[in-house]
Amino acid sequence: MNTDFLVMGVDVSAHRLDIFCSFSDFEVSPRDLYESPELDRFHLCLDMDIEAVERIAEMNPDVVVFEPTGPYSRFLASALEERGIAYTLCNQTMVKETRKSFAGTDNKDDAFDAVLLAWIYRERYLRVYDRRYWIKNRHASIKKLRDLLLRRKTLIKKRTAAINTAKQRLAQGEWIAKSRVQYKIGSGARDGTLPGFWAWVAGWTENREWSMGTSQATRFTNQHQAAKEKGEAREFSHETKSLARCICLLADSELSLKREIDSVLYSPIFHPYHKAFNRFGFGDDLRAWILCRVYPFEDFLDEKGRAIVQFTKGIKDPSTNKRTSKPRSKRRFKQALGVGRVSQSSGSSVRSGSKMKGSSDARSAIWLHLNTAYEMCLSQSGNRRKNIRFTDEPIRAKIEEYFVSRAFEPDSKGLKKKKGDALKAARNATCRKIAELVFSELLKDLGSGSDPDTH
Repeated sequence: MNTDFLVMGVDVSAHRLDIFCSFSDFEVSPRDLYESPELDRFHLCLDMDIEAVERIAEMNPDVVVFEPTGPYSRFLASALEERGIAYTLCNQTMVKETRKSFAGTDNKDDAFDAVLLAWIYRERYLRVYDRRYWIKNRHASIKKLRDLLLRRKTLIKKRTAAINTAKQRLAQGEWIAKSRVQYKIGSGARDGTLPGFWAWVAGWTENREWSMGTSQATRFTNQHQAAKEKGEAREFSHETKSLARCICLLADSELSLKREIDSVLYSPIFHPYHKAFNRFGFGDDLRAWILCRVYPFEDFLDEKGRAIVQFTKGIKDPSTNKRTSKPRSKRRFKQALGVGRVSQSSGSSVRSGSKMKGSSDARSAIWLHLNTAYEMCLSQSGNRRKNIRFTDEPIRAKIEEYFVSRAFEPDSKGLKKKKGDALKAARNATCRKIAELVFSELLKDLGSGSDPDTH
């Protein structure tokens, strides 16, 4: 029994901390302890502030266990690090599944979660270590990169909502022709650059080193005046001007974040990864999300830097000597990128689920790359569109060939693009193929040898 070892389970919320102090192994189940009078002896509730952190420090816990809950947990983690207090992060999905197994319900209670976190640490860390429950402490650059990406993602959502609302105002008669205007800032834009049309609507023609050209402002003014004379526009309302100013402010912040992301993304520690990414022609966003999910790549390999492949007897006919390979490293890698699938076997039945598992952010970035770099470059008959620049990098050619084989089917005129669920399945399969090829390339560059499961 682990005695005199204080495990502090902490449920973090916006306004308070629910804390359960465990000084020894559990003698009853977490649910029984939660429902007993003993709970009050070891449970306390504190306001979410620096005084709560000082109170935790006074109790001198051996380890603090909590879930990653965004900015609130980041504040607690930073404060604990400053005071030299050990902490570990518990996987939220595993906490949810464990809670359900004990409670028999999806109902959530902060005090019970605090008890459960302490129990999980003692049973799944001290007694039997299970890596699925624990989130590894990431490299400082990865933490910063992920935080910047999430902040930029939030800004993009707000900017998109503001643009859609402003376009609705334009479509209602303020300038019908411009209700379909596209938002775009050039890739070489400096900090402070604003989207020209919305800056003009807001009356914001200068911002730090950026200024709107006189000819551009005059063109917008003349076009708007001509539309008003035709009855297709009128003066902009105060609401529309305010929305345009919000769009400019969000664009300014987003561009500044993009500069910060690039400075972290192209730091020297990531150069070996970019060497592999260059063969795929990945954009900055996809590179960043992949790095956030798979760095360091060595975590997916064994002690000798090789891919982990497990061989088991066949399920359909176990009596034979035929063995089935299970590429554990590659499966974990695909799931980290959000393109993993769940397999189900019962008796002689073996099925693979169609639903993707893992990071939705990385999966969305891979899907967007597939759409812009491959699908939009192909016609409905599977041929490359005219005037589309496409490098002849072998890996890119392999991905294009794979997508065509999955997304198109023969017809009387050659090939015809699939529709509906069949096309969705083809896109998902190609996203998985991209992840597999990324794994193989990183293994060649950073591991020992090639991918043993490469076909």
